[in-house]
Amino acid sequence: MTIEHMADVGYVVVEPLHDPLQQPDWLPTASNDLLAFVTPIAGPTATLILHRFGCYFAAGYDWHHFELDELGATFGVRGTGMNSPLLRSFERIHRFGFGQIQPTTPKLKIRTAIAPLPRRFAERIPAYLADTCPYVVR
Repeated sequence: MTIEHMADVGYVVVEPLHDPLQQPDWLPTASNDLLAFVTPIAGPTATLILHRFGCYFAAGYDWHHFELDELGATFGVRGTGMNSPLLRSFERIHRFGFGQIQPTTPKLKIRTAIAPLPRRFAERIPAYLADTCPYVVR
């Protein structure tokens, strides 16, 4: 996985990623629960990206093309280089399995729903939230 191609071209295409194994009890990316339970795992910018695009996809949109500087400004972060907060957030989305960066094109696919969180992810959630989180593998 590399984000170098995104930094080079200066834009990203964001598409939904529908899991064929998705279950009704999975965490929808368009939900407020995502904001509570995923922020301690993915960080605030990555979680806002997931939530925003989850809402777009739930409303029926199936892709978006963004210039990186404009998209970053939307989330209050600046820079479009390899170490920019926006591209680091894309990497976190990919690393934690909440989406996929395409290896050779400037494309980020974002899950529309997230499978139950593994225990190693749940360990990042503060206890008062983890105790009530219905999206954790028990």
